[in-house]
Amino acid sequence: MTIQNKILGDFQTPLALAKQVITTLEAAGYRWERILEPTCGTGAFIQAAIQAQQSPSEIIGIEIQAVYTVQAETISAPQTNIQILHKDIFTLDLKRDLVWQTQGKLLITGNLPWVTNAEQGALGGSNLPTKSNFKGYKGLDALTGKSNFDIAEFIWIKLFHEFKDEPVTLALLCKTSTARSVLSYAHKARLSISDARLYSINSQKWFNAAVDACLFVLDLNITSPNYEAHIFESLDSKAVASTLHFSGNVLVADNNAYTDLQFINGRSPIEWRQGIKHDAASVMELIFENKVWKNKLGIEVNIEEEYIYPLLKTADVKEGKLNSIQRGVIIPQKQIGQNTSHLQFSAPRLWDYLNQYTAIFEQRQSSIYKGKPPFSIFGVGDYSFAPYKVVVSGFYKYAYFVPVFAINGKPVFCDDTCYLLPCESVIEALTITAALNHPIAQRFIKSLTFQDAKRPITKALLSRIDLNELITYLPFDELLDGIKNRSNSVMSLPASKDEMTASLSWTNYHTPLLL
Repeated sequence: MTIQNKILGDFQTPLALAKQVITTLEAAGYRWERILEPTCGTGAFIQAAIQAQQSPSEIIGIEIQAVYTVQAETISAPQTNIQILHKDIFTLDLKRDLVWQTQGKLLITGNLPWVTNAEQGALGGSNLPTKSNFKGYKGLDALTGKSNFDIAEFIWIKLFHEFKDEPVTLALLCKTSTARSVLSYAHKARLSISDARLYSINSQKWFNAAVDACLFVLDLNITSPNYEAHIFESLDSKAVASTLHFSGNVLVADNNAYTDLQFINGRSPIEWRQGIKHDAASVMELIFENKVWKNKLGIEVNIEEEYIYPLLKTADVKEGKLNSIQRGVIIPQKQIGQNTSHLQFSAPRLWDYLNQYTAIFEQRQSSIYKGKPPFSIFGVGDYSFAPYKVVVSGFYKYAYFVPVFAINGKPVFCDDTCYLLPCESVIEALTITAALNHPIAQRFIKSLTFQDAKRPITKALLSRIDLNELITYLPFDELLDGIKNRSNSVMSLPASKDEMTASLSWTNYHTPLLL
């Protein structure tokens, strides 16, 4: 795949797959007179549609790449009026700007770009929608991870809004995670959708891509909205394999488990925090080798030791490398937005070191760094310096919680692939770890986890776990066994459930969430 293809998330659809999609829709009873393909590429879906049993009267295809437009324009059929528009979909109002020659039921189909706005920006691409917080995130969520979205997701939502007054069927190939996000958006916005279906496709076979993908189908502008989505194991499947449900405003993976364990569902009495974010790993992350610190460029780093802290990454959590951490991270601030100019006097070697790499810091593209002091980081606060923590990686399919304690008097930091709970004592960290690793908690977490997601474990998911209810419910002896597995032989263990719960202060570092 060329750089240009990567920038546009360009996976051209094989004609055989496009035909199979059309066949699946016909077999499911869908009918149409007109077809819109919003990102038509070389025109595989157009060819499939005109060769189908129910050939449409009219097709409009939109494509930004001129070389593909030329190929698509060669497609013709005597019974179908075909228009190919060399346009940028983000500059069009698809309801207003398209001129149809015929009327009748509209099918919107095709294969949307498989790329996020952040990935496209990193590759230097500009084929992006006008920047806006289109999903209404607040605070840091509007600036950091949650504002990173699939281009396909934006196109789905664009279609929802621009065809809000017309009954249409949407049937588009996309990542399965994108389909779920789109379904959640429709539910939250109370859009009139129904008959949602996810047909799994073999993306490795068709696109040589290791990503979970599907054909996502739904009807728009139906009088009786329904936000359930039936899942089919393949395009050929006739039987429903499972169904996505909403419980309240939450899309759940296992509705039975989620319903059984509703007593856990609430809010965490401690706010889960994401680890440190700096976007300058080559400079800020260090390795301790031969009794000296080196940065990722292989250069020895001689700075004030008080600004270097032990660093835990996702792989360390998985492999249990918690007592012999060889990584370090430079922490120039103790609070977000703290002025760093004092470092030139309080830590002159650190100040000189950071200034050597000014160009790397200036290349950081995230908007969170704009207008902030030089060498700013995020994911730092009082909670970061707690001597005891519970840490979990967001990147693994199963939530594995570990207690983390200060090393040589220094609190351990984790990177932004992980989440942490700050704790006030060893026993608090061990109790919380034992509770969260208990099969009851694991079943609840699994009910909310979609394992194909890039980050299956999220702050939003973790924040739903009511630790008070969970610890109250679990038998004392089972919690004690979990604590013993992590504690040393000389540690004083709680003698009763009351003594155990008395150690859970939920104060100081603990800020209740408002969900």
